[in-house]
Amino acid sequence: QFLYFCLQFKRPVCPTDRDTLMAFARLESLTISYGTLKNIFSSIRFLHQAKNQNFPDDDWQLESTLKALKRELSGAPLQTLPITPEILLKMYIFVDIEAPKGLADWTAFLTSFYCMLRKGSAVPKALDKFDPEKDLSRKKL
Repeated sequence: QFLYFCLQFKRPVCPTDRDTLMAFARLESLTISYGTLKNIFSSIRFLHQAKNQNFPDDDWQLESTLKALKRELSGAPLQTLPITPEILLKMYIFVDIEAPKGLADWTAFLTSFYCMLRKGSAVPKALDKFDPEKDLSRKKL
């Protein structure tokens, strides 16, 4: 992969420089995992050692780029966006607070909003899995 990258962008393979390695890491991070990228870097380092060439592995910019890629590729779960007052206003249009169910729903929305509850704290995953001891209920309000 590194060889193809260097040929495509007319960069030296061995010895290579920091900018080439950073660009390669950035481009490859779009399609491969951090572990795979580190394995490729080990192979490039081995090639440089075999040819008695310096490998810029102690460069702080390269290390910073790799640390940033590790954070980006860590696979952190996508967090849902928070409910904002503007979203609540848009929701209110569709809530009939004159009806008991609508009033209960709106009360649950506002309670969850002002208490900064996560969805899992306010609503059971399924009705048959509702546990009055663990889940939020009218008795607890």
